[in-house]
Amino acid sequence: MILPEEFRKVVALRRELHAHPELSGLEEQTAARLKSFLETYRPDQLHTGVGGHGLLAVFDSGRRGQTVAIRCELDALPIEEPNDIPHRSTRKGVSHKCGHDGHMAAVAALAALVRRLGLPCGRVVLLFQAAEESGEGARAMLRDPRFTDLNTDCIFAFHNLPKHPASEVVVRAGTFACASVGLVARFEGAGTHSSYPEHGRSPAPAVAGLIAALGKIAAETNDPDSLSLVTVTQAQVGDMGQKIDFGVAPAGGCVIAVLRAARQSQLEELKAAAHQTAWEIAHRAGLGLELTWHEEFAATENHADSVEMITRAAIRAGLQVSEAPVPFRWSEDFGLFLQHYPGALFGLGAGQDHPQLHNEYYDFPEELITSGAAVYWALIEEALASPLT
Repeated sequence: MILPEEFRKVVALRRELHAHPELSGLEEQTAARLKSFLETYRPDQLHTGVGGHGLLAVFDSGRRGQTVAIRCELDALPIEEPNDIPHRSTRKGVSHKCGHDGHMAAVAALAALVRRLGLPCGRVVLLFQAAEESGEGARAMLRDPRFTDLNTDCIFAFHNLPKHPASEVVVRAGTFACASVGLVARFEGAGTHSSYPEHGRSPAPAVAGLIAALGKIAAETNDPDSLSLVTVTQAQVGDMGQKIDFGVAPAGGCVIAVLRAARQSQLEELKAAAHQTAWEIAHRAGLGLELTWHEEFAATENHADSVEMITRAAIRAGLQVSEAPVPFRWSEDFGLFLQHYPGALFGLGAGQDHPQLHNEYYDFPEELITSGAAVYWALIEEALASPLT
């Protein structure tokens, strides 16, 4: 499907993007590189600054038909790259460890296919979304009239999946990826000399108590569509500063956790339970409490008809298809698009021995560019063959 010269160009793009990663909300140069690449394929519309640093490349046949959107992500992660590779990240403490560089390359490859093969009718929208990792990008794009005015008929995306056979397409109707939200609970007491702890109000017991309590509020269930999970990711009592201090019983403490659930209603129940638990612990200990929520992701709820389309597209592309037995525990803000448009997110295996997402040794397998673009193109062909309703 992709010609050798086209593949060479998108691989070069992927490596350039990998070498110059940018964090959520800061993807200005990433967007500029994509814009330069896309301009060579003369999209009928090319919008920049969409929902932040996002881009929209619209290819219009000029004939009435469906509008098909294909979406990928721009942002990288705050992870130092140890890989000794020619395209190693040039930015200290920032790297593409979720594969968004490869996702962008697979979507950019569609620009070459559209220009070479043409469209029988309708439009194809290549959507390069900023700030996925923070959960803000999809929401911002859905507020931008340059996207919403396109009246998209369906939307698709893939995410690469380490620990799955290379190029295997993984599908699931209903919940594909979980809803999640970050919790930050800051306790405030009163400090004192460590030899007289009774003269202060240390948050240490409250921090320990909340850590233990959070582990118990997730509901136990045998239903794969009812997964719920609370994971403490950070905790601190006092201020470590530049040295260890044995003389101060601390005044402040903090617990940071992430709540995950297969359904939005379950996530709301988890939030309510965590909120009540934290306030009860603070009240019993005579502590102040500041409780805040961060980076909330909706569940990615795939539409059944769209999942069937992906299955047919993968078979046409000559790829193996498997069904995920349970939702993936991670979150993807693509779920917000699926609240407004028919579509689905699918997985593309990155290899059973490939390092996991967000691992410092991860690097996107470039052969997935061809596989991903082939499935996307088959989806586009099928969608454009469908009559408008």
